[in-house]
Amino acid sequence: MQLDSLVIFKNRPARVIGFVDKKVEIQLEDEKTVKLPEKNLLLLHDGGFKKFEVLTTDLGEGELIDAWGLLQGAKTNYSELSELIYGEYNCTTVYGTWQIVQKGLHFFAHEDEIGVNTPEAVDDIIKQAQEKAQKAQALETFITRLKQKTYAPEDEPFVKELASYALGQAAGCRFFKLIDKEETPVNAHALLLDIGYWDEFVNPYPMRLDAALQAPVFELPEMQSQSRVDLTHLASYAIDDEDSHDPDDALSFDETTQKLWVHVADPASLVDVDGEIDKEARARGSNLYLPEGVIPMLPHQITEDLALGLHPTSPALSIGFKLIDGEVKNIEIVLSTIKVTRLSYQEAEHKLTEAPFSHFVCFSNEFSSYRRMHGAVELQFSEVKLKLRDKKVNIIPLATLQSRNIVRDAMLMAGVAVATFADQHEIPLPFSTQPEHDLSEEEQTPQLMSEMFATRRRLQKGQYKSSADRHAGMGLNAYVQATSPLRRYLDMVVHQQIRRFLKSETLFSGEEILMRIGESESGIKAARQAESFSNNHWKCVYLMQNPNWQGEAVVIEKQQGNRVTVFIPGLSLIKKLTLAESAELDTTITVTLSDVKLATQDIYFRV
Repeated sequence: MQLDSLVIFKNRPARVIGFVDKKVEIQLEDEKTVKLPEKNLLLLHDGGFKKFEVLTTDLGEGELIDAWGLLQGAKTNYSELSELIYGEYNCTTVYGTWQIVQKGLHFFAHEDEIGVNTPEAVDDIIKQAQEKAQKAQALETFITRLKQKTYAPEDEPFVKELASYALGQAAGCRFFKLIDKEETPVNAHALLLDIGYWDEFVNPYPMRLDAALQAPVFELPEMQSQSRVDLTHLASYAIDDEDSHDPDDALSFDETTQKLWVHVADPASLVDVDGEIDKEARARGSNLYLPEGVIPMLPHQITEDLALGLHPTSPALSIGFKLIDGEVKNIEIVLSTIKVTRLSYQEAEHKLTEAPFSHFVCFSNEFSSYRRMHGAVELQFSEVKLKLRDKKVNIIPLATLQSRNIVRDAMLMAGVAVATFADQHEIPLPFSTQPEHDLSEEEQTPQLMSEMFATRRRLQKGQYKSSADRHAGMGLNAYVQATSPLRRYLDMVVHQQIRRFLKSETLFSGEEILMRIGESESGIKAARQAESFSNNHWKCVYLMQNPNWQGEAVVIEKQQGNRVTVFIPGLSLIKKLTLAESAELDTTITVTLSDVKLATQDIYFRV
């Protein structure tokens, strides 16, 4: 290599202008200079290269086809190929030859030699290039239509790619940089709505949040054999929502012993510890409750076999106890057989003056008083239930019924009983705990809506522990959720552990309990997030179906200027609004629907 040689550096022509410290100094077309080892350069012409202008001459293809045919089955170099194509070898022709080789159609560069493509290879390269061009044209046409908020049947592969991203099944989507929009699943959802590929009845959130969308399907093992206490002589009542299909708890009162019994469905008798059903339920963490329906964590057949009141008798884990000065005492936990009558909350509401329901009321009242005396925080928020039927969304306010409070308190008492029993016998469980709060007595029982929300914000987050500890918000010294093993995985872990204790089998260690808590957390989080986003989605759809909606809102927080946060009881919805004038806390105002943005779940009201 000598001065004024024509070389290629990073696919750009360059001129050799010197040699410094075993390096070659080159000048690029923009007059920048670079020093680098000779091995980093491709030599095209040794000397004679003075001006870059000679490289701009359009030589055409010359005798390209003849040269290609002549060299079939051989290898060549730049000087020989230049002479065959253009009749001579100089800086201009060799650079034109290099450009032909770079195209890769008839020739290709391989180390220091130039290879020759066969006719079959050329045909294949041309075909691939045509297909690439067609795909590029199809993409360009799709992007044009996408900007115009439409699509054609031939765009289906592209639209499915967009939908995959909106559903969280792809990490990204290449179209957004082409339409100058931020790349987010929310924007993908909005585009799919804009072009009409999706409508409002597509709920992307369960899949986007990786929640399980189908019931698990497994062959069920045989029911574990065990002796059971016959409690069929007790009148047991499963009280639940009218449309509930998985009752997993029931109440009864024993007049002889004066004990309240909480009976709980017994899936632990059927689900083998660490078996495939157990591991699948652990991964899911809980049932998924959507307005569209329920996706259970356990196979449907388990619910059909073990839910209380679906058969003449039911196997159960029964928890009996008394209240002494509000404290849960004289605890008894047994594997049982019970006979259950199912009631709705409304039906139970009309029986509260009759036995045994009157006893349920007494237990509930005494226990509630005890919890309040020990720091329990009582918050009463309006709740609604969403139902989707035949593409119509209904929002149903949950009536404030004493029967609901009775069942809630019974489940809390049962949780205290199991936690106390476990603490006394040193049984590790997933105990629910919450650090102490610093609320005053008045703040623990807020009466106004704004006070309730302010109190809720001050409560610390609860956490699971493998040993008993206080749950300050409930006013309880020990508590464990144990009454929904068909619906919550950690409740089933409680049952598995208690069953092991009752049968004198080896218990899970505290570390094993914590491991099960950790392994179920992601599934529980996915289910709760999917439920929250899905409920908001269907609230948006409900308002789209009722564009003239109007309702009451309560001011729960004042912000800067006339900005306020309101709670809308009829929708169980919190929103920020700007008022025309200042409003005091707990003022009730009328709001009217203004607009709904489904993909972003933004709802706008005017006052």
